[in-house]
Amino acid sequence: METATQFAWRCANAGEYPAPDPKKKGASRYGKDDACWLCGGPTDGVGWPKKLALAPTFCDHNSAMRLDSGTVCQSCVATSSTGGWIQYATKYPERGLWTHFPDKGNGKSPRGFNWLYASHVFGNGYHETPSRPRWREILANPPTPPFLAIMAINGKKQILFRGRVSQSRESFWVQADELRVLVSPAKFIECVNAFEALYNAGFSKDSIVSGEYHSGQIAKTGLRRWKELEDNISPWRTHDPGLMILCHHCAQRTEEEKEETEKKAAVIEQPVIEAKPAIIERGQMGLF
Repeated sequence: METATQFAWRCANAGEYPAPDPKKKGASRYGKDDACWLCGGPTDGVGWPKKLALAPTFCDHNSAMRLDSGTVCQSCVATSSTGGWIQYATKYPERGLWTHFPDKGNGKSPRGFNWLYASHVFGNGYHETPSRPRWREILANPPTPPFLAIMAINGKKQILFRGRVSQSRESFWVQADELRVLVSPAKFIECVNAFEALYNAGFSKDSIVSGEYHSGQIAKTGLRRWKELEDNISPWRTHDPGLMILCHHCAQRTEEEKEETEKKAAVIEQPVIEAKPAIIERGQMGLF
């Protein structure tokens, strides 16, 4: 059975990602182990020696599936490296995917993009990097299986190798950073509707997840109305906290609430802050 990284790299259809030629004369280009140190899948005799495969910043050694191996498969190396991302993005320029962050004009070379900065959904012959609103659609109406869902909430760690390929639309896995969540579309819809009712009433996403609300907002909403909304979300907070994390990431405000929030924000003068892109969509970057 394919591991998450091997499934993802096959779906990306970006070709081989071989190890570089060895600098030492007589040294082998490929690792000698049949199983991948990281994902546990087959290396097919063309895996990378572990010391060359992973960046020095990689620190999830406790998550390796085969500690007895000294070889990392090409798929794991490709889907955890900037080089692998650039190879993929370059092969399909029509998708408009970034290979590097924008040049800051400071004389330094632009930093290369990487898989960890984006969310991903992979399927046979299919790959997208969902924005937050798109995640809401996917979780309610997932693609045809098999598929792999990777939700990068913080965009700071390699998590693709942690994922699990799903074989059903009725019950499927989402890897949200280091947390793997089992999702049922019907339950997600019920939970996100309860979440968004509170969100559109003016409560912050963090307070909805924690259950610790600002007393001023409760007073503004009305105690009876707040209690009604809280009673709808509290069972999810208790019994399915992972689903709450997904809702936190993708819950949306109504257009009316967005307009009201923008009006209030316009009254306060604040410096313009240029956010770093975190999500890639076909043809453009999406921040939210």
